[in-house]
Amino acid sequence: MQRLPYLLKSACYICLFLTVLFPVSSLLAQQPITQAQIDTLLTAKKQKIKIIHVNGGWCRICYEMMPFIDYLNTYKSPHIETTVVLTTSFANKRGHKKLLYWLKERGITINYYVIDRKQYLESKLHQSIPVTYVIQPDGNQYRFVGSTDMHKKNILHPIQKSVPKTIEAVDALYKQRKEDSRKIINYDDKDYELNYSETFVLRGSKGSYNTHIKAYEGDVFQILSKGEVYLGIREGRTTPAGVTNDALKEIGIVKSVNLGKLMAFVYDKNGKAVHGVQVGTGARFKATKSGKLVLKINDHYYQNNQGQFEGQIMRFSLIKD
Repeated sequence: MQRLPYLLKSACYICLFLTVLFPVSSLLAQQPITQAQIDTLLTAKKQKIKIIHVNGGWCRICYEMMPFIDYLNTYKSPHIETTVVLTTSFANKRGHKKLLYWLKERGITINYYVIDRKQYLESKLHQSIPVTYVIQPDGNQYRFVGSTDMHKKNILHPIQKSVPKTIEAVDALYKQRKEDSRKIINYDDKDYELNYSETFVLRGSKGSYNTHIKAYEGDVFQILSKGEVYLGIREGRTTPAGVTNDALKEIGIVKSVNLGKLMAFVYDKNGKAVHGVQVGTGARFKATKSGKLVLKINDHYYQNNQGQFEGQIMRFSLIKD
């Protein structure tokens, strides 16, 4: 293992995250890759040295390796090629979304492929994470496991000489990126900082969307929405603003609100709605109770609806003096 650095003259890396994929702006190019293709990457001999990095969204401590992979990708030599593979799992949506947000706020951009988790587990890749393989042209392999300084130094070794190559420099760079990406809003003459963001798609025939977002009393939410849902022959089509026809309000969940309007509710641990607001195409509000945030279309008879609303949910927390 100690002899590895001088071998890292060219690189290809693959990152595998055992989580469900939800595209965000910090990740690009989602395409499938098979178990056989993964195995080929491990065994095929090439002129170049391949570096395969394995990571996972459910492993919080593993995140700290990602800036080093991104830094390698940014300052690699011309003969270095990069590949990212994410393996999917429906068991940990929340962990994956947290990882994507963590990457986004540090400006980390990674192109990736996807593979089903079952296929991944059947491949020849080691299942401990984070792990980095180094495969020489003759097929010899080296492996580093864990978020260790040795692991990071070997990823940094093939970086161009014109840029800093120390662990401290990389940590400082991505810490500053996070600071620069801070989003602050003012609500009721107080400053709040963005601490979570996710996109959503609410299908008309489902009627509701469980965000998996925890709403804490005092948090401020900003929700933006667009799209169109067909409610029926008599009701017609509507945007998230709902149908402006008082005669149709009786069909809604909340009869004082436009039929089909997008709404947000906070549900407590007993499944009771303890806070509700009208969202429409956009709204900013403070949570008066803690619980789970759920989006709903204001329509009792949603099963035959068509179309969808989509948008973004942002949660802000109070900046304390």
